[in-house]
Amino acid sequence: MKLHYLILTTILPFLLPACSKDDEPGEGRGRSMAIEFDTPFIEMTSRSESGQDIPFSEFKVYGFVNKADSYIYDGDIVSRQPDGSWVCDRTEYWYPGKLYFFTGIVPVNSKGLNFIPTKKNNATLTGGGTFHYDIGISQAKEDLLYAFSGTMKTPVATPTYMPEVEMKFKHLLSRLTLTFHNDLVNPHYFVNAHSIMLCNISAKGTINMTQPKPSWQREGTESAWIGIDPLYIIKQTEPSQTTPVYLLPLPVDESWMEIRIQVFYTADPNSTQGYPVTDEQLIKVPFPKINPEAGRSYNLVCHLTPDNVLGDSEKLVPISFTVHDETWRWHEDFNVEVP
Repeated sequence: MKLHYLILTTILPFLLPACSKDDEPGEGRGRSMAIEFDTPFIEMTSRSESGQDIPFSEFKVYGFVNKADSYIYDGDIVSRQPDGSWVCDRTEYWYPGKLYFFTGIVPVNSKGLNFIPTKKNNATLTGGGTFHYDIGISQAKEDLLYAFSGTMKTPVATPTYMPEVEMKFKHLLSRLTLTFHNDLVNPHYFVNAHSIMLCNISAKGTINMTQPKPSWQREGTESAWIGIDPLYIIKQTEPSQTTPVYLLPLPVDESWMEIRIQVFYTADPNSTQGYPVTDEQLIKVPFPKINPEAGRSYNLVCHLTPDNVLGDSEKLVPISFTVHDETWRWHEDFNVEVP
């Protein structure tokens, strides 16, 4: 009997089927493969669409399975890794016979932004929820990007393969810059725009991305006064452009700009030091006629001449801006209807 026992124990390992790591509990039994994210990109941007050049390194993700109120991701963070892959800070899995969809948002910690995930879930769902945004809190310094994966259905059998989740981001705001040309003729004159203020801008808006044609709607009657970074040493050699601000795509018919302008003289046109030629003047400029659209970029251009910045302030010709649509992004399937 002992001899038979010894022989059995000797050959038993060869009779048992080999076990791989994938057969370990929790790795391949009772649940499917982990959800992975593809490199995101920005829809129809004129900037490079390569993963290393997109203007963010992380996004917030909301994910749902089977029913929309069954969250698998609830504002978790997907970030770019040193090797270029994009990994969520929480691992979730594909389960058989389920319907999934995912929403991405950039930036991950935007001031004044509130996103409410939808409670709906069906195969024709076109968006993941509703935004409420107050640009007065962020002072319009942040862009807002949004992605929706569409619905992804897993097979009834345990999936052996599912594609990476593709996040195609869209810009939801209007981008605005101001450009100043120094046309004072004398190269010894330069101009400082000590302050630039956008006045009576719509402060709060909402947009429901689950609608077939999402459109921004104004919330309440509050207005925002948005300060743009000042411009100094505006010379004749090249125009000066402000840093961009990002506005709600809502009417600006009752808005205006207030700009504090002062002209300086310098003996050396290459110097940044000078003496004031004029007092600081507060110039009120009507906002140019724009029909703002999400995902479009507007550059407001003005020319500073002796007629509008030199001499008696009561006799100056008003400064005016022309609108240049310099859109660096365009949406082929996202049309915003301005109320």
